[in-house]
Amino acid sequence: MNERIKPIEANDAMAEERRGGRWVLIMAPPRTGSTWLFDAIRCHPLVRVRREATLFRSLGLEKFNRYPRDLAGVAPEGMEIELRCGVMATIPDFHADDTLETPAPPTGAAARWIEKAHPGMFDCDAGRIDEALARFERERGEPVDLVYRVRDPIETIASILGYKRRSETWYNFLPERRICALVESSLACTMELRERRPGAVVDYAEHKENGAAALARVFERLWPEVDSTLHSVAATQADRLTSRRRPSGGSADDFFAMRNPASEEEEAEALQSLLDADRELVDSCRERYASLLGARETPVESTP
Repeated sequence: MNERIKPIEANDAMAEERRGGRWVLIMAPPRTGSTWLFDAIRCHPLVRVRREATLFRSLGLEKFNRYPRDLAGVAPEGMEIELRCGVMATIPDFHADDTLETPAPPTGAAARWIEKAHPGMFDCDAGRIDEALARFERERGEPVDLVYRVRDPIETIASILGYKRRSETWYNFLPERRICALVESSLACTMELRERRPGAVVDYAEHKENGAAALARVFERLWPEVDSTLHSVAATQADRLTSRRRPSGGSADDFFAMRNPASEEEEAEALQSLLDADRELVDSCRERYASLLGARETPVESTP
């Protein structure tokens, strides 16, 4: 166990449990850059990570990590959170960066807690997710807004395949032959859930190409009552802070490739084999991805 990951103390104060508030939940298929987006959104001055796994407990996700275990505890200094129910770990605290010059949000602007989850945590059942969120909102009086992360399905499939081959424990329940099915089910769930709970759609490619614009659009949707100048400044700084932590402007794939070199040719052959074997699923993935891209309010323009 990482030295900065430790069991939670039974007597830890749970004051934040009683503080209430609004939530933003990122829903994303695996390997679509959900942690990158999570880190970027929580750079906004009105976003915080709750120390306790409040939302995960309420949604029945006790066995899942709120933040990637491989990345938790890496920062020498950070904020301590309940990584999963009963286990504490540190994650980067972007609000502690003394170079931030974001304007103060207006008095009375609603702060939000943030979490992220994958459709597979709910067996890709959009109805189950919707019902669990509705129950949480009803019982706690804390509204939850959704932000959806998507990525080109071929890139997603390739990333899952590569990550599995570099980490023996990651998704060890998922055979390689089932990767395409997981991606298709995740996208289908995302589409249905967005119909039930509309929310901003953030594409991995546009985030990588023009992160500040992509983030500003999310911030403006979450806080339409706040002056857009604050969102623009916060988005620019969020993009700067989170991009510099990840190689190639945000892809964790390069980071793990450096740590665990793998045969690119072998992986390319394995990927092609998967795509050939599941052509119908792959075509369905492409259609669902295109549909979700079309649901974005305003596509972000590429930087010149």
